[in-house]
Amino acid sequence: MKEPTSTSYAVLGLLAAGPRTAYGLARQVARGLRFVWPRAEGRIYDEPRLLAAHGLAAARPEHTGRRPRTVYTITPQGRRALRRWVAEPGAGPVLEYEALLKVAFAGHGTKADLLGHLTAIGGHAAAHLATGRTRADEYANALVPLPEHLAINALMWNFLWQFYSTVEDWASWAITEVTIWPDDLRPTAETDARAADLFRAALRTPRGQRGSPPTMTAPSPPARPSRQHGRPAR
Repeated sequence: MKEPTSTSYAVLGLLAAGPRTAYGLARQVARGLRFVWPRAEGRIYDEPRLLAAHGLAAARPEHTGRRPRTVYTITPQGRRALRRWVAEPGAGPVLEYEALLKVAFAGHGTKADLLGHLTAIGGHAAAHLATGRTRADEYANALVPLPEHLAINALMWNFLWQFYSTVEDWASWAITEVTIWPDDLRPTAETDARAADLFRAALRTPRGQRGSPPTMTAPSPPARPSRQHGRPAR
């Protein structure tokens, strides 16, 4: 029998907050967990059965009208297993971002292609920030499920808010930088010198003052309206 994975324990953590059907788990994953563990979405209907097979969750049949459903509840064994899993060190981040991968190989395309990828990256970040604003409103006005986890939710929200804020700022800076590059994207003495300045600026930046890309001699990007809902200061 397949052993529980990190996805299994993530689902078990959702069950620890209360009994849920597989559909209810899917809704909770779509609400927040997918932003840090997207693989849970595709396997959400398999994991509760796996947990039950290992004795970490219990399944009971119910009916809503004539429609049958299965409700899953965490077991005492499951709570002990969840505590052990939470206490173990977790792996570091792995970034999987196809648009950024295409930026890495942009020299085989056109300048318009590269600018298109950078614009898309900025759009992805803006969309996530829009979702973050919605979540902030729900948290601030007690409209969110699991209010007893508000402090933990705030930690996770703040990480994602700062991450996508940084991505959006980077995309804006990168578009400004690439705009003044040659149309054929071939390196020149000027672009190489600017790249070297970027690396040197990073080396000169003390820890604790990192955030926006180091300043080069690129034209300043156009001013953008400040974000609301308490974007953390950097």
